[in-house]
Amino acid sequence: MSGTLQQAVYWQLGDSRQERRRLDRDCDSDAVVVGGGMAGLMCAARLAAAGQSVVLLERRTCGGGASGRSSGFITPDSELELSHLVDRFGVDEARRLWEIVNGGVGLIRQTVNRLQICCALHPQDSLFIANRPSGKQDVEEEEAARTRLGYASRLYQRDQLAAVIGSDQYYGAISE
Repeated sequence: MSGTLQQAVYWQLGDSRQERRRLDRDCDSDAVVVGGGMAGLMCAARLAAAGQSVVLLERRTCGGGASGRSSGFITPDSELELSHLVDRFGVDEARRLWEIVNGGVGLIRQTVNRLQICCALHPQDSLFIANRPSGKQDVEEEEAARTRLGYASRLYQRDQLAAVIGSDQYYGAISE
């Protein structure tokens, strides 16, 4: 497998208990990618496609950590909301970071289509939702940040959510 990027889904490659190659020697490469989740795999693939030699380091199983636990959901939302990015880094840097994340989601979709990867890719809307009363303020701050930076979003009040998600147990939400 040296010098090629495996195009198959990991768990379709055979016995998942098979011995994995460990990095037990020095090696030369143009780039080292640490982490075999969606972001790391996409980074390694892009570098390899650009003609770079790449070493991908993954402690356990590619796609088996946070990417594997995501139930297959790939969204532009990061661990920090856009409003937190604005507070922490300012408007310009928050916009740059948000565009990187959004671009990554688009890149994954393009790659699935380009390589004709057999998967159940279904682009969907997503909700940033308040599951307790105190979360309503977070939703409103997120919607304000998205509006301020020019990103489309729609704010849902609690009484509107039942028609959208079939539950009246939430306190507000925004969609992209």
